[in-house]
Amino acid sequence: MISDDHSTILTSPLHSSSRSSRSDYDDTDQDKTYVPVDATNNINTEISNENTKEKTRKRLKNEAMWKKNITKQLKNEGKEYTSSKSKNVVAEKKMGTVYSDKCRLKYSKILTNIQRGDIFRRYWSLGNLNSQREFILRHISQIDLKYRSRLTNNKDVRVCKTMFMSTLAVSSRMIFTTIHKYNDGILEQDKRGRHGNYGNAVNEEIKNGMRLHIKSFQTTPSHYYYCRANSSKQFIDGSLNIALMYRLYVEKCKSENNSYGKQSYYTTIFNQEFNISFHRPKKDLCMTCESYKNANDDDKIVKEDKYRKHQEEKTLSRKEKDEDILLDDNVVVCCFDLQAVLISPRGEVSQFYYKRRLASYNFTVFKNKSKEGICYFWNETIGKRGSNEIGSCLLLFLQNQENENKDVIFYADNCGGQNKNKYVISMLVYCVKKLNIRSVTLKFLIVGHTQNEGDSMHAWIEGEAKRILQSGPVYESSQWVSVIKSAKKTTALYRPRLVVLDT
Repeated sequence: MISDDHSTILTSPLHSSSRSSRSDYDDTDQDKTYVPVDATNNINTEISNENTKEKTRKRLKNEAMWKKNITKQLKNEGKEYTSSKSKNVVAEKKMGTVYSDKCRLKYSKILTNIQRGDIFRRYWSLGNLNSQREFILRHISQIDLKYRSRLTNNKDVRVCKTMFMSTLAVSSRMIFTTIHKYNDGILEQDKRGRHGNYGNAVNEEIKNGMRLHIKSFQTTPSHYYYCRANSSKQFIDGSLNIALMYRLYVEKCKSENNSYGKQSYYTTIFNQEFNISFHRPKKDLCMTCESYKNANDDDKIVKEDKYRKHQEEKTLSRKEKDEDILLDDNVVVCCFDLQAVLISPRGEVSQFYYKRRLASYNFTVFKNKSKEGICYFWNETIGKRGSNEIGSCLLLFLQNQENENKDVIFYADNCGGQNKNKYVISMLVYCVKKLNIRSVTLKFLIVGHTQNEGDSMHAWIEGEAKRILQSGPVYESSQWVSVIKSAKKTTALYRPRLVVLDT
């Protein structure tokens, strides 16, 4: 029966013998190439809920936006679409016209075109084949009698089959298919693309083997872990890549006489189930600048004032640093920062990737006037990389400046866990009171624009590390000391002076 907001109409009888003819119903549920599309509000709901729990290396596929699924959804909603096979444009579904003078039931006296239009829109708004079949099943009745008296209680109204199909803009095949799939009070769901009989499906045991192999590689958190404590991104040694990891995976499977999957699926699992990167994290791009550059014209107008103010602050902060450098010799201007983590052992030996490795830290202070660079080096067995360690390094630096009785100006980034906190400030206050230093000023560069002269020290050290690794691995933390000392060989832009912390 067809329902509207005010009444229920009993449709014309459909003889049960129609179920026996296989040519009268749609058996395309066996189509293995079909990709099902759920109702508009339920597309990929389960998948999206599971995949949004954790971040992954690359964005996840959005099947709802695939061209073939958009076409299928338009078809299910009765809208105009282009056929993927014939490439022809299929017109939008429209409610058909039935001539009431030829119908002995005279439906026009009890069912107006306005009511028919409401029913038509409700049916196609379902946008899902299973829901539409259930709609038809709820509103038809099979009878064996040739005639049945019309009900006059204003609840059920019988109409002819032609009017029923015309109102919903469906064919008799849709009705026969729905009846054929209804058995023992249960409507069989659409099985196209859901049969599970995929000849090239990857074995679950192979999938788990790939996942375990990826997890076996030692990862390290971001260099700015204390600034971004909520970051879930992990990093693998930059000398690796997915192709090399897959080759190691194949070698491992062959040595253990296990089956292994293709590289394409290994890549898919790595990108969609893990949030791992190969490159060492660098300083982030400025969020304010990138947001403005990527905004559309309307948003740029809204962000214009904030962006201009941000650019002015950036210019003023750099100008102030340049002016401080030009002050007299009684002022010492320095930039300090912590270099990215140095791990050991480090090299091209495949077994290194599976081992727990020791992290070493290099805190650098660069004196802008004399171009002298001081490195404070320690490993994780001695200390971490928080405010206590940074404060200790600055204290050692200021103690060496005690005999000069000068003003000291520091420039640093805005990392709250290392530089911008009460512990470092308290240590600087202590130095002013207890040491022979006239004053200490700590200035922070504008967020997103913290590049300074001290970064050159890190660049030279990383360059030397790459050269050293070409001749062999770095096995011990102490080897990084030699790398740091030999980083600059020609006329020095800075003169490295290394202080190794061992207590």
